[in-house]
Parts: sequence; C-alpha cells; structure tokens
Amino acid sequence: RGFEIAQGRLGPGRLHHCMRAIGLGERALAMAIVRGSTRKAFGRPLAVLSADKIAEARVQLDTARMAVLSAAAELDARGNKDAKASLAIAKVVAPRAA
Repeated sequence: RGFEIAQGRLGPGRLHHCMRAIGLGERALAMAIVRGSTRKAFGRPLAVLSADKIAEARVQLDTARMAVLSAAAELDARGNKDAKASLAIAKVVAPRAA
C-alpha cells in the first residue's frame, strides 16, 4: 500500500519541478536577450542575428507552461489517475523547453 501512496504523490511533485524548470528557462532566456542586445557581431547586435532562436525559445517556454497549467487543472478536476496522460505530457515538454 505504501508504494501506491508514493506513486499517487508523484504527479503533483512532477508538476512542481516542471514549473521550476520553466522558471529556469525564463531566466536563461532573459539573460540571453540582455546579452544579445549588448554584444555585437559583424557590426550588428547578436539579438538581431539570432532573433529566430529567441522567438523559438519563447514559443517552447510558453507551450510548456500551458501544458503544465493544463495538467494542473486536470489534476485538480479529475484526480491523479485520470490526469495521467496530461501529467506525462507536461513531464516531457517542460524539461525540453527549459
């Protein structure tokens, strides 16, 4: 029975760690934007040269955030067992984005 109880607590804990990873990704993106706007290469700011990478990082972080928030809402509404698929998606998407 103890293993079952421990497994039941993993879902919310994973979501917590997913949001922490997204927070780290946000900080890294903010630092990259500052660095890119102050550093120049080939006579142009790095942010201009890598705008597509910055935009892609923003999209990935926002997608991961929405996946985690959706999983959290489903977890609250339906419980751990019924939200298993959403939890698994959030668990995969958030670390990749961060």
